[in-house]
Amino acid sequence: MAVWLKTFREGNALSPRKSPTDLPEVGGRRIFFEPLSFNSDGSPKITRHGEPMGKPSYEVGDLIGGYWNGSYEVSEVWEVIGEPNVSELDGWAWETSVELRALRKPGVPLGDLAIRPKTLARRVRLRLRPDQEALLESIFEL
Repeated sequence: MAVWLKTFREGNALSPRKSPTDLPEVGGRRIFFEPLSFNSDGSPKITRHGEPMGKPSYEVGDLIGGYWNGSYEVSEVWEVIGEPNVSELDGWAWETSVELRALRKPGVPLGDLAIRPKTLARRVRLRLRPDQEALLESIFEL
């Protein structure tokens, strides 16, 4: 099992998730979407196998901490319940089924998880180191 941090950003009109408060109850299910990348000519970036670039390395059972850009805290933890699949939604490359495992308000500051905010400046997702995984699981009592 791996633990990841996924960055969400407000202001994307195409995003299925509009804000940090758009959450189900613990145990509720959602789909995480990964953005489609484009070449300079406007065509989608495709692998040599014909799939969109940027397939997440999530596996069933992995945990994902939700981080809203600019909040500097993690307030939710999800479990991957399905393999990433090519998305049918315009503007999105991949979709992954997840289930909400834990919520915490206020959230946990990135520093408490030994994560520097600059690390997330241009990342959509980040795999946590074993020590960071242990911290997240302990703080969220998982």
